[in-house]
Amino acid sequence: NQLSYVKSQLGAFLTSPEAVQEGIRVAQSGVATDPLNRSYRELLGWLLIEGDDYREALEVYRGMDRLDREEGRTLFSFALIAADGDAHDVALEAFDEVLRRYPEGSSAPEAMRGLAMMQEKWAAALEETVYDLYGERGERNHWDEALETYQRFLIEYPQHPQFPDVLRRIGTLQQEVFLDLEAAETVLREV
Repeated sequence: NQLSYVKSQLGAFLTSPEAVQEGIRVAQSGVATDPLNRSYRELLGWLLIEGDDYREALEVYRGMDRLDREEGRTLFSFALIAADGDAHDVALEAFDEVLRRYPEGSSAPEAMRGLAMMQEKWAAALEETVYDLYGERGERNHWDEALETYQRFLIEYPQHPQFPDVLRRIGTLQQEVFLDLEAAETVLREV
């Protein structure tokens, strides 16, 4: 019941990598002692994220999701955190797992949208381009994957409240990244 308070108090002491590692060690011991205690697992996951160990944190969040039968909700929350922390490969894995294991779950539509947004962010971080210096279509990259994921969202979730936002994002990608102004105009008119 005091997990938020504990995190706020610990935050002041996590000023060095050594302190974070010591906190992780203690939290791992707590999880080993009482593996069904969600608070210990949440604390461990938070400390791993503080230590930029998103790969190990993914395992902790997977465990919480399974133990509490969250049907992907905990994994989805973690995927958003990993994407914000620029751990794109780990976020991709978490989003994919939500979509693969819980395709009918309540988190699936948001996971698909989140996956596409993360692919966009990843493409921007890598400074990927769709066309080379000569205006030729380059190799397939994260921009292509983002567009395809958004299009899949439109097909699979046509009644979802985020449908207009996804359309807008497709139109923006068509206009600003793929330079297909005709396609952009068509999609943005629909929005």
